[in-house]
Amino acid sequence: MQHRSRFAMSQSVKQRLCATNWGFTMRAGEATPRRIGAVTFKPGETYYLGTFFANNLTQTSRVRDGWQSERRAYLAKYPELADENIQNVASSFLVKCWKMDVTDRLVGDVDIMKQATQGCR
Repeated sequence: MQHRSRFAMSQSVKQRLCATNWGFTMRAGEATPRRIGAVTFKPGETYYLGTFFANNLTQTSRVRDGWQSERRAYLAKYPELADENIQNVASSFLVKCWKMDVTDRLVGDVDIMKQATQGCR
């Protein structure tokens, strides 16, 4: 069972922000901490962070850069961004397979689950 959000957007506070690590929470636990190179977000600027996929069965996720293929659909959902200079910073957030703190326990000795989470960290 894989969930894929169909685009989300959020407006930041009116101050300069800097991200150096990040994570998220799913149904059964927390993501393992993930450090990134510092990414600075300036007030009034618009940023694309990546496309997030979550697999509820294995409690894993991934983040990829889907901006080129999804730009048109994203702007259709948020037409107010059509004239914005959207900065793609997804390369700072990419993750091939991201485990939750409960992934290994949920996978157990089930071979197909082990294969699905192989290479995750």
